[in-house]
Amino acid sequence: MIHDLHERGVGVRNLADPIRIDSADPDDPMAQLAVVLLALFGQMERTYSLERAAHARAVATAKGRRIGRPSVVSEAQLAYASQLRDAGATVAEIVAKTKLTRSTLYRHLPPRSADPLTAAPLPTPAPAPTVPDTADRPKDRLECPTCGYRPSTRREMIPHLDDLDTVWLHLAGDGQVREQRHCAQCQPHGVEIVEVGCWRCGAGPLVTGLVDEQLPSAVVRWLEQRGWDTAADLVCGNHG
Repeated sequence: MIHDLHERGVGVRNLADPIRIDSADPDDPMAQLAVVLLALFGQMERTYSLERAAHARAVATAKGRRIGRPSVVSEAQLAYASQLRDAGATVAEIVAKTKLTRSTLYRHLPPRSADPLTAAPLPTPAPAPTVPDTADRPKDRLECPTCGYRPSTRREMIPHLDDLDTVWLHLAGDGQVREQRHCAQCQPHGVEIVEVGCWRCGAGPLVTGLVDEQLPSAVVRWLEQRGWDTAADLVCGNHG
């Protein structure tokens, strides 16, 4: 935040700390050194805090204790959701019937089996007419853009397309956001997933890589570039 303010010509001065910090004067080397030292101490404490948390989780796991917040999802709900998905229900239908969120389903349900079920195979499509190389070729909506998986049965098509309609935002270590689409074969599992939903319709992307509940600026910019109103409650472009 200090660096962002400095780029906008705003200085920061402390009033009560023993170490004097005043970044308003760029020609004062001691003030700039104090800012750097403050950042180093903050990064050091952040590193030690992560190490302590990781050690505590490892000790708790070794003793057989569950870590994190108590789960509000019952085994019966997960079994019902798995049964609905095996029957060919879409994620939206499972959410409506089980009252579970999309992020909960993606986090707890195992990936779908890639083996074809008992449905009849797809008929061989007729050869497409030759298209000049300069023309824009239509994309194959059934092919996953991340792993290339394509369903081999009709029964898989509807839930497969429903999965590909969901936008995933992956936060990298440098704070950048990477947009991807995932099918059931390549969806992230075992990671923290946060659902960003419109306050009015509930639609929105799934975000991985968050370290707290506050949305990073990269995710906020992604939403605003797509017409979202992020001033107060999150509202998508269709209802803004």
